[in-house]
Amino acid sequence: MFIELIIAMSMGVFLGFITGVIPGLHINLISTLVIANVIFLKSNFDPLYTSVAIVVMSLVNNFVDFIPSCYLGAPNEETILTVLPGHRYLKQGKAHEAILLAVIGSSLGVILIAFLSIPLLAIVKGIYEKIKSSLGIILIIVVIILLVKERKSKFFAFLVFLLSGILGLIVLNMPTLKEPLLPLLAGLFGIPNMLMSLQNKEKIPKQVITFPEINKITVVKAGLSSLISGTLFSILPALGPSQAAILGSEITKLKNKGFMILSGSINAINMMFGLVTFFAIGKPRNGPIVAVSKLIANTDIKVFLFLIVVAIVALPVAILVTLYTSRMFVGLMNKLNYKIMNITILIFLIIITIILSKWLGLLVLIIAASIGLVCHGADIQKSHLMGVLMVPVIGFFMV
Repeated sequence: MFIELIIAMSMGVFLGFITGVIPGLHINLISTLVIANVIFLKSNFDPLYTSVAIVVMSLVNNFVDFIPSCYLGAPNEETILTVLPGHRYLKQGKAHEAILLAVIGSSLGVILIAFLSIPLLAIVKGIYEKIKSSLGIILIIVVIILLVKERKSKFFAFLVFLLSGILGLIVLNMPTLKEPLLPLLAGLFGIPNMLMSLQNKEKIPKQVITFPEINKITVVKAGLSSLISGTLFSILPALGPSQAAILGSEITKLKNKGFMILSGSINAINMMFGLVTFFAIGKPRNGPIVAVSKLIANTDIKVFLFLIVVAIVALPVAILVTLYTSRMFVGLMNKLNYKIMNITILIFLIIITIILSKWLGLLVLIIAASIGLVCHGADIQKSHLMGVLMVPVIGFFMV
């Protein structure tokens, strides 16, 4: 039993690292493979240990994901809003410091949810029962709030939200398109950032290992804010870390260091809440936990607590792997030409899109990148591009 547990956790660490550090390779791809082979896995492996591997993969991925976001500007839906502040740290030669802040936040988020896991089961179930009939309206209210909060141009904010939403409606309903989130998110968020860097001929200064000075009050504010906003937004479908970070930062006025801690904490809370919502209301909110739900039919509280303990045990490993990898990236960034690196990543994203999503995915990538560039040109918040997920979900609940 112990050996099987160690093997499962080791496999989770490996898969979490690979999917986190390689841009475009998302844990949902691994989760999809698990779901597609669930009968084989159940027949040949203990479903509980397979679930352990998935939970550990999700945890490690959650930490390592910040590295391509900060160093390379290649986000996924969890790390979208860390691209800009992370890029600022990169241009100051302090990308590793940004990773440290995000790791502090993520660790805080994991510990908070683990500590509050039992009461959260009851709270989530109670809240969901009260709001499930009004989810569509709640999502529309959230959209309106985010649009009103836009300081630059509400017209372009609405335009970008609408265009990305229409694109999401079309693409996510294409039965022939595999891995639709890859070209959608890479196009909307990753490629425009790289193209703008190439156009502006950005030069990245020498990266150094620095350690942030953190105010304890900032950590407390980030923790409480992430717990409240992260919990609320984890219950609501289509809303996640990006929108929760905006709400949390508006409430607490956290910026720079505080925002990086807040973002890291919310990401971890969103990941851990996948377990909470599954065991509380039987509705998994992310790809890895969907895979777990296919493996484990028994939502007994003992299984829930076991997986929570597994996450806590894996936490130090996730921290060490992330910080060590970040140090390696510091050395790489000092040796590589940033322009060549950007071009290489662009080519890589195009190639992996063609491999996984075929030529139709490439078309989606180009269209999504065009919408993302509008966001850059109008200098509005990139969170409006999340219409790509929010509009389809609002349509589902309202129609």
